[in-house]
Amino acid sequence: MSAAALEATEVDAPGPVILLDRPVSRVIVAEPATIEFGSPFAPALDEGVPLDDLLETQPRSLLRELLSDPRALAERLLDGRAATTMVDTTLTLIGASVFAGAALGAATHGSAARSMVLLPVALVLAVVAALGPVAASALMVGARLPWRLLAGALTMATARGAMVLCASAPLSVLGMRADDEWLGPLMIVFSFGLAGLSSGRLLRRLMEQSALVAWERSGAALGPERMERVAIVGRVGLVQLAFTLTIAVWSFRILG
Repeated sequence: MSAAALEATEVDAPGPVILLDRPVSRVIVAEPATIEFGSPFAPALDEGVPLDDLLETQPRSLLRELLSDPRALAERLLDGRAATTMVDTTLTLIGASVFAGAALGAATHGSAARSMVLLPVALVLAVVAALGPVAASALMVGARLPWRLLAGALTMATARGAMVLCASAPLSVLGMRADDEWLGPLMIVFSFGLAGLSSGRLLRRLMEQSALVAWERSGAALGPERMERVAIVGRVGLVQLAFTLTIAVWSFRILG
């Protein structure tokens, strides 16, 4: 036995001592690969860019604003994007009404092409029919309302109604297939009524938000008396636009 082995035997150890003539080779264990869970489309919160701030810098969607953000729509009407917004809103109105017309035309066993033309025309006529009474109510209560602002608000509200009508078209189609004498026509009338109420509600909120934004930009406060006059115009607009959009159902001869 070698001297190294003799010295090892003199060491007090809790367990058996294993003597090896050759040194044990070192085993290199590589660190596990880290998995990065961050999104490649947006920086993580710990990188110093809050998600809310990042979303605020992105272009806002007109469709989202039509459904849920009347204040943003009012700001669009009052700033330099009014012309572009009107074009986009009109295209949205026509596109949604064309799809809804195609579905309803097929459901009523009529010409889909005819319905795709009739429904956009009916919605435009609804806007024109509501324009005069709303403007007259604004004059009677002393609330000056520019024609550009009123026309833009009516178009935006009608575009939302066209989107609601397009979304509810499958219910009308199913109702007509189940019962084309009672249930189907009632579902179509319900869809037009729902679109009218949704449009009228948006028009009222657009009137209120436009007045608030205009006065905030001027640095003044909108008093309760002026706000009450705006509310009157908004209520008249709600009732008038809801009515004119609801009777647009004539284009499908449901009531005749």
